[in-house]
Amino acid sequence: MNRRSVLALSLLAPAMCLGQEASDSRIAHVVVYPRSAEVTRLREVQVDVGLNRIVFGSLVANLDPASLRASSDEGVDVVGIETQTRYLTEPRSKALADVEGKLREAARRVKEIDWEMQRVEEERAFYGTIRAASLKAIQGATDGKGLSVEDWEKTLRFVASGMEAADRKRLEIDERRREATEALTALQGEQGRLASERPMEMKEVTVTVRSARAGRVAVRIHYVVPDAGWSPNYDVHLYSAESRVRFTCYGLVTQATGEPWDGVELTLARARSEHRIDAPETRAVVVGFGGGELQQLAQDIRALNDSRDAKLWVESRFQDVQGSGNFYLCVQELANQEDSFLADNGISRVDLVRAIEKLQDRFSGVRYQVEKPETIQSDRSAHKVVVFSELLPARLSYVALPSAGALVIRKAEVDNSTPFPLLAGSSSVFVDGSFVGNSQVPNASNNESISLFFGPDDGLKVTRELVQRETKGPERFRQSQLVTWEYRIQVENFHAAGVVVEVEDQIPISQTDDLQVKFLGSSVEGVQPDAKGVLRWRLAVEPRAPIVVTFRYQIEHPLAQALFFK
Repeated sequence: MNRRSVLALSLLAPAMCLGQEASDSRIAHVVVYPRSAEVTRLREVQVDVGLNRIVFGSLVANLDPASLRASSDEGVDVVGIETQTRYLTEPRSKALADVEGKLREAARRVKEIDWEMQRVEEERAFYGTIRAASLKAIQGATDGKGLSVEDWEKTLRFVASGMEAADRKRLEIDERRREATEALTALQGEQGRLASERPMEMKEVTVTVRSARAGRVAVRIHYVVPDAGWSPNYDVHLYSAESRVRFTCYGLVTQATGEPWDGVELTLARARSEHRIDAPETRAVVVGFGGGELQQLAQDIRALNDSRDAKLWVESRFQDVQGSGNFYLCVQELANQEDSFLADNGISRVDLVRAIEKLQDRFSGVRYQVEKPETIQSDRSAHKVVVFSELLPARLSYVALPSAGALVIRKAEVDNSTPFPLLAGSSSVFVDGSFVGNSQVPNASNNESISLFFGPDDGLKVTRELVQRETKGPERFRQSQLVTWEYRIQVENFHAAGVVVEVEDQIPISQTDDLQVKFLGSSVEGVQPDAKGVLRWRLAVEPRAPIVVTFRYQIEHPLAQALFFK
């Protein structure tokens, strides 16, 4: 070989990490979004100065090629990345060979059972031959030439016993043959499925890097996969004697990506990797008068507020960004209307505020870093990881809705003084170590106040009774009827100390001019119904000193109409 050839080979011989198995790489970090995950896979390799090729093999087929990128250590530049599809025939061939072996064994077993049945049939035929011969012998015995009666009875008993035994064997063999045939048929189906199945598809990624130094470096690839997600979940403990609430936030993580996450660094992110990044086309927005559309808008607002994932609801409800944008405009316009207009159309101010908050999604940038490595198998089972646990001071009070029952509910107002925003999610609720039920934790930014409820308190009691229902009319100048209701509410405290109870009741509201509702007052001054007819009292209730409040209202309606409450 001449000197020029040697020089050419030396230039073409950078360190090539070719043919190294996928087991050399591991998943180091996963960012889980609500409906996908970004995986970081790591390989530590020896590189030389210049170009090096590093292969990541046996990757899941459903990774998003558009999301694929690579990175490495300082002094190592990524200059190329390519993806190929590989078809793994060996696992399929091995499974097919295993099934074919079982198939041969099952066919041999069916044949053995058939041979066994053939022997039993021959045995039964033998007893049949003896019986036929015995009948001829009995005919000969009438002429005095045969055996004695006792000998004939013994022979007949022998034949009958043999025939019965053969019949029992036939039944038992028939059952075994049925089971063996079913197993053979199942294996034949499995053989056909494997024979027609496409080879297993996997991805292989080759990263080309240029290194300024020789040595061991870390090379990482990052890619997004579907079939993964997470949702927030909480344990909320109230310690009533201390007036404190402990929030323990979990992430319920599920994944069926096709690859296990073993001892990975885990990040739980609210923002979706599926967000559109281009600017949508601007189209005309048509303005008109709200008619029947208001009823649909009110239904959409309620559905949005009831949804656990606002963005998912918006995506499923509207076909494009323009439709969701118009919905947002309508909600904002409604927020500028008077409360009376909203009430007439079945919409509350609170519902509007919640809907606007959900549409704005001010929590889209939230990311939680899980402190310890986690292992999550690819089996769709929910894996509960601890995000944080914080003990916060609470302002305790009680809420009573006497029209709905005699229970008084514990309430705690908490300022989110944790370093983490709270994302809305389901919760398990505990009071002084005892489980009381399930509820929901609302969204809360840092230092934002939220209200939580902890079930009924047995030491408090509220009762409500109708004191009077009076009907008047019609009168000379009024051809309508006046009906007056008076209610009495009593709150009792059986604790050792005084408490504050927020009592809520309501009067009906009318949506027609033919029916007029008038609030006639309460025994507590300054109480007036809001747009929904809700009355609120804040009562300081001392031990064993019941507090009573009353309120009255009146409805005027035409004589021919019966009242109906809904």
